Amino acid sequence: MPSRILDFVPDMVRQAALRQGVANVEVDTSATSMASIPSALKEAYRAGNYQTIQEYNDKSTSDMNPIYENIHQNQDGAFFKIHNESDNRDYWMSISGDWLKPDGYMWCYCPDSASSGRAATTMVAQVGTFSTNAQTLGISNKILESSWSNVTSSTMATVLASIVGKYLYNRISGMVIDQAAASATAAAGEYLVEAGIISSAFWAGIAGTAAGLIVGAVVGAAAYYLVSYIADFVSRDYWVGVNIHNWETDTTYTVTDYYFDNAQISGGGVFQEETLTNGGSEVVLPNGMATTDQNIFSYVVLFMKNVNTIFEGLGVAFKVVSADGKSGFLLKYKCPRFGDNTLGLTGDISQSVTDYYNDDSTWASSGSYNTQTTISGTGVSILGTTNALSGLSSHLYQFDINIGLQPTATFAQKPDSTPQRTVRSIPERPALPRVPHLDETVRLPNGELSRVIAGPAPTNRAKL
Repeated sequence: MPSRILDFVPDMVRQAALRQGVANVEVDTSATSMASIPSALKEAYRAGNYQTIQEYNDKSTSDMNPIYENIHQNQDGAFFKIHNESDNRDYWMSISGDWLKPDGYMWCYCPDSASSGRAATTMVAQVGTFSTNAQTLGISNKILESSWSNVTSSTMATVLASIVGKYLYNRISGMVIDQAAASATAAAGEYLVEAGIISSAFWAGIAGTAAGLIVGAVVGAAAYYLVSYIADFVSRDYWVGVNIHNWETDTTYTVTDYYFDNAQISGGGVFQEETLTNGGSEVVLPNGMATTDQNIFSYVVLFMKNVNTIFEGLGVAFKVVSADGKSGFLLKYKCPRFGDNTLGLTGDISQSVTDYYNDDSTWASSGSYNTQTTISGTGVSILGTTNALSGLSSHLYQFDINIGLQPTATFAQKPDSTPQRTVRSIPERPALPRVPHLDETVRLPNGELSRVIAGPAPTNRAKL
C-alpha cells in the first residue's frame, strides 16, 4: 500500500498541514528527509526571487526559534507528551506561540513504515517541524534496526525525545556533533534506565547505535533551524548552507563527493553520502479536502563553516549523481572574506569535484545571484540561487539547488536589493514558550482540545 507524507506525522500536525493546503502525496518514507512548501515559495524558487524566499525563511525561523530557545534553556524539558488517536501511540512535542494556538511545532514520533523493498513493517524514528505562518513542513525519517523493536513505539518516542532534546542543547552550547550526540545519549540512557522507562538490557543493546541514529534523524528536519539559531545568537563565523531539493518524480540522486576550501561540516561532522529520493506524483487527500498543487520534495541540507576564521572565508563543491550513475551535476560556491561570492552549476559529472572547483571557466559570471543548467543526456533542469553575494550581518549565505524545476522568464534577473535576515540581539531573544503540563489541554488545529498526558519531560534534570 503506498505511503503518503502526512500519513507519517502526528494527528495534530496533519490537521494543521491539511488546513494550510499541504498535499498528502505518495512518498518513500523509509529513510529520507521530505518537505512541503506553499505554491508561492515554489514559484519564488523558479523565479530566483530571494526576497520572497527570505520572507518565508524569516516566518519559519520566527516560528521555530522560540522552540530552540526553550531547548537551550530546558533541554528535553521543552517537550510534552500527547496521544495520537489514529494509531493509538504517544509521542513528544514542543511548540511555540500560544499553546492554545501554536505557531511552530517540533515532534519526536515513531510510526510504522511498510516501505517499498521491505516485506515487513518496521518502526521509524521521526523528527519533524511545522511552521504555521510559513506553511512549511519538514520531516526526517530513519528506519530503526531490529534491536530497537523490543519496546513499544510510545516508549521509543520517549527515548527519541530525550536524546534529541539533549543533543540540540549540546549543539547550541558549542559541542561538536559527535561529542554532543555521545553526551546526550549517555545522559538520556542513564536517566531512562534509572526511571524504569527502559531496561538496562535494552539500553545495552541499542546504546552503540543510538547516537548515530539520532544525529541522522535530526539532520534533515531540524538542521536548518539549528544553524539559523546558532548564527543569530551564538556564533559569528562564516557559514555556507547548500540546500538541495529534488522535485523529480522518477529519479533518485545521491550527493557522492565533495571538495572543501578552508571549510568543514558544521559542528565538526564528517561528510557522508546523502540520498535524495524521487518525489511523489499522486495527490490523495481525505474526503472533503480541496485538491492542491503538489509541493512535496525530498531534500538534503549541508552546512559548512570556515576553518581558519582570521580574514578567510570558505568554498565548497559537491557532486550529485543519479541512481543509475550515468548522469548528474556538479555545484560549487565560494564565499571569500573580502569581495563578492561566486557560484557554479554544471550538468555534467565528467570532472572530479576538486578539478571542477578549481576550474575558473565553470563559475557563473561575476555578480550572479542565480545560475541554471540542464543535466547532460536527460535534459533535467537544475536551478541555483543564492541569498546574497556579500554584506550579510549574519554571515549565513545560502545556495539553494532545485532539481527538476523549470525557470521563469525572470530567473536570471538580479534582485533590486539584497534581502537581509533579521538578526536578533541578545535583548530580543525569542520569548520562552510555556510548556503545557499534565492534564492541561492543547487546542488542536481543527479546534478540538487534546489533553496532555505528560510534560514537561522530566529528563532535562539528567546530568550532562
